[in-house]
Amino acid sequence: MKKLLGGMIVLVLGVLGLDIGLHALISPAALQLRVARILQAQTGLQMKVEKSGFQFLPWPAFRFEGVTLARPGCRPLATAQRIQGDIAFMPLLKREISLHELKTHEVWINAAPQGQTDQAQCGWAAPMVASVAPVSAQAAAGQPIQAPGSGPVLSILSSSAPQRLRAWWKFSLDSLRMNGTRVQWGAQPGNSPAPAAMQDFGAVPATLLLDHVQVTSLQSASPWLEASGRHGGVPFSLKGHVGPWAAFLPGNAGNTAPWAFSLDGQAGKSAGERATLEGHFADVAALAGLHMSLQGQVQSGEELGHLLAVPALARGQVGLQGLKGSLLLTEQEGAQGEGTGFLQRLRQLPSRMAPSKVKLSLARLVLPAPSGARGLWPAHEGLIGNGLQLDAPAATAPLTLDGAVQFQPETAQQTGPDPWAFQMKFASLQQAAAAWRTLTGQPDTAAQGVVGVSLNAHQGDKGRLQLTGNVGLPTDVRVALVAPQLGEIVHDFDGQGQVKLTRADAPGGLSVSIDGLTFRSREASGTGTGAVQHLLQPHPALNVALNFSTLDGTALWDGWRHLQDAPQPAPGKPADASVSPAAPGPAGSESAGSGKPWRRFLQDWTATGHLAAATLKLPEVTYQDVVADFRSGDGRLVIDPLSARLDGTPLSGSLALQLGPQGVHFDLKAAPLAVPAGLVLGGLGWGDLVQGTLRLAGQVSGQGHDIRQAVGSLNGTMGFGVVDGRLDGHLLAPLAGPAAGLVKVKPTLGLRCLAARTSFHEGAGSLNGLVLQAGHFLVTGKGTFAPGGAVDFSLQPHIRVAGTQISAPVQLKGTWDRPEISLSGGSAAGAAGMNGGPSGGVHQLDIGGAPAETDHCRDGLQAALGMVPPLSPAHEGGHGSQDSLLRALGIGSGK
Repeated sequence: MKKLLGGMIVLVLGVLGLDIGLHALISPAALQLRVARILQAQTGLQMKVEKSGFQFLPWPAFRFEGVTLARPGCRPLATAQRIQGDIAFMPLLKREISLHELKTHEVWINAAPQGQTDQAQCGWAAPMVASVAPVSAQAAAGQPIQAPGSGPVLSILSSSAPQRLRAWWKFSLDSLRMNGTRVQWGAQPGNSPAPAAMQDFGAVPATLLLDHVQVTSLQSASPWLEASGRHGGVPFSLKGHVGPWAAFLPGNAGNTAPWAFSLDGQAGKSAGERATLEGHFADVAALAGLHMSLQGQVQSGEELGHLLAVPALARGQVGLQGLKGSLLLTEQEGAQGEGTGFLQRLRQLPSRMAPSKVKLSLARLVLPAPSGARGLWPAHEGLIGNGLQLDAPAATAPLTLDGAVQFQPETAQQTGPDPWAFQMKFASLQQAAAAWRTLTGQPDTAAQGVVGVSLNAHQGDKGRLQLTGNVGLPTDVRVALVAPQLGEIVHDFDGQGQVKLTRADAPGGLSVSIDGLTFRSREASGTGTGAVQHLLQPHPALNVALNFSTLDGTALWDGWRHLQDAPQPAPGKPADASVSPAAPGPAGSESAGSGKPWRRFLQDWTATGHLAAATLKLPEVTYQDVVADFRSGDGRLVIDPLSARLDGTPLSGSLALQLGPQGVHFDLKAAPLAVPAGLVLGGLGWGDLVQGTLRLAGQVSGQGHDIRQAVGSLNGTMGFGVVDGRLDGHLLAPLAGPAAGLVKVKPTLGLRCLAARTSFHEGAGSLNGLVLQAGHFLVTGKGTFAPGGAVDFSLQPHIRVAGTQISAPVQLKGTWDRPEISLSGGSAAGAAGMNGGPSGGVHQLDIGGAPAETDHCRDGLQAALGMVPPLSPAHEGGHGSQDSLLRALGIGSGK
């Protein structure tokens, strides 16, 4: 019993002595420095530890607290509240620190550090700040480890230990376990404060929660990895075998033994996202010679976007459903990154990979239109792909893409156009990958980043598209399109042209040009060229030149109306005449909102162009030799010059539009111009009062959210005239006053002329030199009108009956939609006062002999337009009898 007790006492004393001895011999600072030197040698990162400790009883272990990783002059890249590990006992006897289990707690990672040095030098993938020889190389040479600014350290033992004991110690790790670890990018969310060194990052918080991570058999050739956690609210798990971890140590650099891995992962609340990743590195320490295969499926693009932190997928801007298949990737021969650090090579690894086999299927893909391209496709927000298949059995085999695409409607309530079924074939997968890398600006070892391509697509029996040529930089393809209906505007379209794609000289996009364009449709035919700079950027630049042999604006107008946010009255169609044309509507009524295609185009695009048409047809008007040069940008459009010929008469003018908070500001110059009267009067709400060609001469400006507000803000002077048109017959009788009974009322009357010159000030105006002649009826006069629609006109109607001219001065007051007509006081000499009439008052009529020789139409048109268009002869009239005249004046039996 005494021997047993004595033995136990000796054992306890031995253990205590060993514990005390190890605490005296092992230097935590030296251990910390060795770890820091290994880390800096491989990554260039400096590690600082606020507190470190080592224990032997009840089992060997160490702990680092307040760990910080940073680059010189930069804020920390990462901090950890605590890192601790259990050390195996027996390996210590062989001068080996073998970590049985390593644990981490409360880890923060900063993805965008800043500092006093260049910010590019502060990131994870920044170049190494110093060239540090591997620790193993220093040890082999018998050199001490020396950190910048520190004294020599010979080993992990303290300097008081005997020289023969101060030998190099080895590290080994058997397993790694992490439970409940949080990896934080940016500031700590919630009320929990982040470490002091990381409180002023200003980055958007993003958290990776590692519920459980376990790596076992780290000393074997094939360690086992299991991990589960959450990112972006999406759970995930990963398990499988990886290569030996020792291959990453500096002493093993250049080891070319294959480093194999095989991992299975799944993600999503219903585990709908699954993937299997298998492959190997030829040199994993250099991240070189990677060959891997990826198989899997994705049910929800949004969950995948949250998991991988891809904003376009997470927010639903890019929709992805039902993706499955396999992909074989191989690192390109000779592809090398610019950096030498491990993290730099890891970041550059995807750009060095190229597919060597592809077989993918995608049930549905939704791609938004580039912000600049929305002005080109005004009624749609992007493209929808359905039933897409991508297949290439080998790198040198052709790559085929099959499926159907259609434009995406702006709202779910809208129905998009019919889809286009297509098949696209590239010459080879290898060439297609090189062309893609060239287009996206990635480094490529291929001598020529182009690939031959052919495309055949059809929209049922509504259209056919063919494309042949080379795609890449430069892209040069021949495009031919035949479509019985192209959108809502063009019908029976047949066109072709040469499309070229090159990289823009300035950074920020691609340049697309179309040469040799020829087209023919029911609405237009002609030739042209065009180019777009910075196509995929928010503000593309367009240059276009189109020469139309024929252009049917009437047919195009009907299609254009379907693209507007609100229905627009068509030219010549009746509108609600009860609405005062000059009365401004409520703010934003019929507003040209930001969703309208032409507004989006003016805001997002910079454009210049030249348009010419040998013949242009509009309702009631046909032009010849039309020429228009335009330029736009920053919400402004200028068309100058604008010229044409109409019936041999030259036309010219200019138009400037500027978008603003108060609507559209415009400035119109006419010297002269001619437009369909129905287009103008229909927009004003006057329906079909006048039909024909409305000629304008002068300059006016105004602004508003709709045409009524614009009219209510007009400034300037404008003369107008209509020759040989049609007039609503119901307009004439009220203007004749007491002679209304002499007017033959028909639905429409031939209008010989209508002319006047108008001066505007803030929507109020004065009208002078008014002349209206229709048949045997003539009105002259002048007057004023107000923005609210109030009018005050003095008119002199003249009627020729039975070879006699009758006139009576009248006063027109009230509003445009509710006019009040009364006799003017005092008639000229020779007036005949006669009782009776519509109001029981006294008619004041001037009854003269033969009409004067003056042609009021010619004088009025000359005063209004500065010229007289071709004019038909005056109506002779005079077919009524004298009995008709007497009955109209209330004389005789009236039989």
